Amino acid sequence: MHQWLIKLSHTTSARFVKLQLNPSYFALFAKGTVFGCLLFFIVLSSIPLVVSLYCLALLIHLLQTNHLILNSAHGRFDYKEDGEIRLNDRRYILKSVDKIWAQFFIKLQFECGHSVLLWRDSCCDREYRHFLANLQRTG
Repeated sequence: MHQWLIKLSHTTSARFVKLQLNPSYFALFAKGTVFGCLLFFIVLSSIPLVVSLYCLALLIHLLQTNHLILNSAHGRFDYKEDGEIRLNDRRYILKSVDKIWAQFFIKLQFECGHSVLLWRDSCCDREYRHFLANLQRTG
């Protein structure tokens, strides 16, 4: 009788989640969209040319250093129920989780001040839902 119940509760019974995160196409699209909108604003605005050139240089610098949007999590990702996260063999303690845009991404903020976005398309949908279920249970 209880065997089928145990099999159905597999998603929420594990106390850890292990993911292999791939580069996200949604993240690339979001970065390109933000860059395009900012570029459009700078080029077509009525601000002085010197300020426009400075803003363009700053925008290109932010794009090159990957600071235009928060970094995306990719690589090996291990989550324990106590809030410990290992991301590519670096240990972090989870401070807060922002799930407002969970249909696209989850923002993870760590106690050290570092933040990353875990995009939905960076892993399979089943694993992403499993991670969300674990976050709901612990948070």
